[in-house]
Amino acid sequence: YHRGMIAGLSVDGELSVMHLEVIDDVLASDLGGVARTIRLVHRDTPSILGGQQLYSEPYRLDTWMHLVCVKNGDRLALFIDGEMAARGASDRPIAGAPRLLVGLMNAELGIQEDDARIFHGDMDEFALYRQPLDAQVIKRHYALGTNALLDHDPVPLSD
Repeated sequence: YHRGMIAGLSVDGELSVMHLEVIDDVLASDLGGVARTIRLVHRDTPSILGGQQLYSEPYRLDTWMHLVCVKNGDRLALFIDGEMAARGASDRPIAGAPRLLVGLMNAELGIQEDDARIFHGDMDEFALYRQPLDAQVIKRHYALGTNALLDHDPVPLSD
């Protein structure tokens, strides 16, 4: 069972202006999207509607995935397992002083679980960078995480 917000940026405790989430069957029905996809959303103001939305192809359940979202100027991109999964244009800046939310959409106390889109699943690692990563760096991060770069004898770290 996978569902909910992986990470988002929230302004002034409001809904997120940018977020990455797992879309399940119920949420896909509500949003008019496709189930078992990853969705990257960027809005210029906190809202539950509108903005640029990128969707991945449907993914396999119970499979580890390396996810990266990139906002670089007027470009948005979603990478899965080191490969570009979706891209689009979004010239909206990230407004205000955003607060990072991991595992839920809204940090308001008392909010209903469905509205908070609490993440159900496992997360191994989370990283946030000051600068946008390029495709080569993302591919290398993925390869390092899967030991794909070790197609030869590993080099010892010390003598």
